[in-house]
Amino acid sequence: MNLASLRRYAARQNLRIRFPLPQGLECLIDEHGVARIPGLRSSPGLNLESELERTERFMLEPAEAGRQSTPKVLSRPEMSALTDKPGGSATPAEAPE
Repeated sequence: MNLASLRRYAARQNLRIRFPLPQGLECLIDEHGVARIPGLRSSPGLNLESELERTERFMLEPAEAGRQSTPKVLSRPEMSALTDKPGGSATPAEAPE
């Protein structure tokens, strides 16, 4: 699993994916596949790809504004299983609620 596969998955599934970064920061990959670090004011001095390698927890939430639900928390192996599938798409049973 790499940053590109997470970005593809978020765009194809219309999801937002969040994962923690050092120094109390968080990376948000939006439904368009754009990776952002909310609240960042200057260069953080980190590489998202290398930080992703150390990440063990991911939060998935629907991108639709009117759809309120609790973010689904996935472990690294669970997230990797979803993003490493051919086409990067989940079956309905595996898709976030």
